[in-house]
Amino acid sequence: MLGMSLGLVSFSAHLGVDFLKQLRRNLPVPLICANLIAKKETGGRKQETGIHPFEPYKVVKVDGLRVGIIGVISKGEEKGARFTR
Repeated sequence: MLGMSLGLVSFSAHLGVDFLKQLRRNLPVPLICANLIAKKETGGRKQETGIHPFEPYKVVKVDGLRVGIIGVISKGEEKGARFTR
């Protein structure tokens, strides 16, 4: 396995980003998600920080061929996710 998309590990508000970051430390492959971007609250409004909590993509060589791996989650899957960074 070259990488794991967050959608494959039942990403939900119940797990949270902190749990997934801890899980990532114990996995032999990276967690990949291109469309999850951290938000922070400023003045009562949530704004994107531009920070990807996980690698947005990974490029690997397979039999001499460069292969791009991209992970995405469905719209709404990120609702309730807790970001601490």
